[in-house]
Amino acid sequence: MVALDDRGRYGVGMSIVESMANEVVLRSGGDTDVLRRIIDRLDHQLNAGPLQRTVRLWDLSATQLGSMFGISRQAASKWLADGAPASRRDQVALLGQATDLLDQWVKRERIPAVVRRPVESLGGRTRLDVALAGEFEVLRDELYDTFDLTRIAP
Repeated sequence: MVALDDRGRYGVGMSIVESMANEVVLRSGGDTDVLRRIIDRLDHQLNAGPLQRTVRLWDLSATQLGSMFGISRQAASKWLADGAPASRRDQVALLGQATDLLDQWVKRERIPAVVRRPVESLGGRTRLDVALAGEFEVLRDELYDTFDLTRIAP
């Protein structure tokens, strides 16, 4: 742990992560278990599978997720907990690639609106409509085309 200077500031050269970690420990009265719980939560979020990320970033219900794959909301909840069956992993991967593209190019708080906005190249359907129809490859390809910067490069 890096010590505070005489004015209560963190040492010179301390990274933002170190500063934040020290702040959490200080505010919790030295309870490092708080920091461990934060790390566990962040690790869980960072290691979330493609279905969990899609649900979170697109702001989907279990019913909507189930509709995408033609399954019940109960089955969708089971997939979220246990993973999709092997026979559906290709579809999950395509949806995950689409979500990755959105996450790379769109501010996270705007993704729910972006997937619900009609898109001309999809015949006026929304990206959510395309996903609900199970057309994950169409969705992924449309997003690749949308974010293809080589089309506008000189």
